[in-house]
Amino acid sequence: MDAFDLERASRRELELYRELTATYRALAAEIAGGCEVDAARARAESVVDELRRLGQLLAPSRLAGDPVPAGVAALWRASAALAAEAARANAELVDAARARQQAIRGRLTGIQTGRRALGAYRPAVAQGGAVARRTA
Repeated sequence: MDAFDLERASRRELELYRELTATYRALAAEIAGGCEVDAARARAESVVDELRRLGQLLAPSRLAGDPVPAGVAALWRASAALAAEAARANAELVDAARARQQAIRGRLTGIQTGRRALGAYRPAVAQGGAVARRTA
C-alpha cells in the first residue's frame, strides 16, 4: 500500500470511529428512552464491519514496523484514542440496555401480580356460561 492509500484508509478509519462512538451514544439514549433501535443498531453493525475490513487492510503496514509518514502515525494515534472512546460508549450502551431490561422485567412482574389479584375477584362461571351467584 502506498503512502497516499495508507493515509486515505487511515482517515476513513478515524471517521468510522467517530461515527461508531456517536452511534453507540445514540443507541444508549434511544434505549433509555424506550425508542426503537433497529436502524441505529444496523448502522453500528455496518460501521463495525467496515472498521474490520479497514483493520485487515491496515494491519500489514501497522505490524511491519516500517516507518510511516508522520501524518499517518498521527491518524493512527487519534484512531486509537477514538477506539477507546467507542469502547467506553459501548460499555455505557450495554449498561443502558441492562437497565432497560430490568425496568421491563419489573413492569412485567407488576402486571403478572395484578393479573393474579384480578383473577381472585373474577366471578365463578356456572354451567352454560351464566355467572353463578355467590352467597356468603
